[in-house]
Amino acid sequence: MLKLFGAMHLSSRELLQLALRRTHGNLTLPGIAYTSHGKPYFPNLPEIHFNLSHSGVYTLCALSSHCVGVDIEIIKTRKTQLPQYALTEKEYTEYLSLGGDLASFYHIWTKKEAYVKFNGQSIVSFKNTEIDNTLQYSHYTQANFKACLCSTLPGPVSIVWLTESPSAL
Repeated sequence: MLKLFGAMHLSSRELLQLALRRTHGNLTLPGIAYTSHGKPYFPNLPEIHFNLSHSGVYTLCALSSHCVGVDIEIIKTRKTQLPQYALTEKEYTEYLSLGGDLASFYHIWTKKEAYVKFNGQSIVSFKNTEIDNTLQYSHYTQANFKACLCSTLPGPVSIVWLTESPSAL
C-alpha cells in the first residue's frame, strides 16, 4: 500500500488523520514519536509509515507499508545564486541540463528533500547529501507547486486531494 494525500488549508496532523481514516478506518490519530533527526512515526503502529510536508496553503501526506519521504514546495522566485549554493555539483549540472529555470530547481529540490526525509536525515547535511537513485521517485506538478515522493515502491499516479473540513475531524 502506498497512498499520497494532499489538502489545502489543513494542518499536517489534520491531513494525516483524514488519510488514516480513508485508508485504515482509524478515527483517532495514534501517538506520534520522532527519531533523533525528527522523522515522525507511530510507535504503536510500526506497520504504517508516513511522512508529511507543507508549503503555503498546501499539505502533503504519504502513507505506506514501507518507508516514505515527501516534499511539496510552492514555486516562487528565488535568488539566482540559490541553485549553485544549495545543490551539489552533480545536482547543479542536472539543474542546468533540465533548463536551469525555477521548475528545474524545484524538481531537484523536492527530490532531494523527499530523499532526506525518507532516510530521516538531518537537514543540516542537506547540501552534502547525494541522492540514492536506486530508490523510486515520483514527481507531481501543478501550475504553482512541485512535489516529490521517495519510496522503495513506485508512487501513485496522482495525489488524492481531500476536501473535508477540519470540523469533520
